[in-house]
Amino acid sequence: MGWTSIDDMVNKITSGKTYRTDFSKSIAGIGTTVAGRWYDYTMLPIITTYTANPNHYYGNLVDNYDFFNGTTDWTISDIYWAWDSANNRVTRTAGAASMALKTTVTPTISGAQYTLIYSLPTWANAMCVVFDGKPGLSRSAAGTYKDDGSNANTFFIATSSQAVIEISSSSTGAGTIDGVQCYCEHAFTPYSSNGSMPGREISFWHGGDVLPETKHLMNMGAWTNLIASAPGVMLLVDIVGVYPRIYAHSGSAQLLRNDLISSQTRYPDGNKVRTYLVTSTAPGATTPNIQLSYTKSPGHVGTSHSLGATVTDIASPIVSHIPYTTVAAGSFGPFLPLGQGDNSIWSIESLTLSTGHTTVGGMLDLVLAVPLAYLPITAAFYASERDFLNQLPSLPQIKDGACLGILYFTGAVAAASQYQGYIDVGWG
Repeated sequence: MGWTSIDDMVNKITSGKTYRTDFSKSIAGIGTTVAGRWYDYTMLPIITTYTANPNHYYGNLVDNYDFFNGTTDWTISDIYWAWDSANNRVTRTAGAASMALKTTVTPTISGAQYTLIYSLPTWANAMCVVFDGKPGLSRSAAGTYKDDGSNANTFFIATSSQAVIEISSSSTGAGTIDGVQCYCEHAFTPYSSNGSMPGREISFWHGGDVLPETKHLMNMGAWTNLIASAPGVMLLVDIVGVYPRIYAHSGSAQLLRNDLISSQTRYPDGNKVRTYLVTSTAPGATTPNIQLSYTKSPGHVGTSHSLGATVTDIASPIVSHIPYTTVAAGSFGPFLPLGQGDNSIWSIESLTLSTGHTTVGGMLDLVLAVPLAYLPITAAFYASERDFLNQLPSLPQIKDGACLGILYFTGAVAAASQYQGYIDVGWG
């Protein structure tokens, strides 16, 4: 649908069919960003009390995994569990044995294996996580733990399209829990700002669904509070989905699952969809080449396509860095170059690094996204703005369920800064 004229647009907007959202992103704690590189700020927090980890881990199915929003999306069914508002975690005092802290994650793939990661800042005596009724390994001390099938009795297999995670404690178990994460590694995970799909916690809210009308980006503005953070270029993207937890230390082909690729309904033919890698856990040294095997559209299933150029990772990228974006040879950015003549990606079947990075446990995420709008930021403390009707007539469409995030190209070296901004959308 859309507006039929300027008069129609004015009538729709003045009748309330518009929405404005403000955003703020902090890059404190990830390390020093370097001029000439792209970073994914979608995964970074909107608060300044940030230490070493992303605010969002791509592919994590657990909403409110860090209990920053209290116990939203979790249920507590006895008196021994409570939210610790001072530290944004859940505490347990000793009492009756129970599985009283639980949450439901979706979408899961029936028959697929899942990885659970969680942190016990403090703990004493026995506890474990339970996935779809199956207990993981017993833990009885503080630490960060992973149940992923590498230890006995910890293969977590989903039995339906949604799974229940429960925290089980013995009667004497007491302590705190935080950072509960659940992944199907290497499997496409669709993102949306709607419903229970991953993405609603990180997306800039844009006013909800409007079908049968269409929504469009009218204005965008942003600025930074640190001189060293400008100049730069901000890119607004729609995060379509992600293949999480690519092993950065592996030099072998990593096969990717696409069971849920049909759940990606905003761009069903893959048109305009691009892809990029981002660092989620620092992978260490070496500079491998990147190879992809992808399908460009549903009509080309069975026909494999490869990247259109040799792409090289840098050594020791920091968290949020798109690691092949530098000023050196073999660098591109922010998106991986598609094969000649291709302008779409529907699914990705495999990723291969020519040699592994040095740090075992280093992780990359492979993201599918659609670029929507670029915004140059020329100087600190000054607002940069774009009018997409009069200045750059384009009115990019914001589809229902769009998961809006930000990539940033740095023109200067910065160790900590904050970016603020806004978007205005309208529909008709």
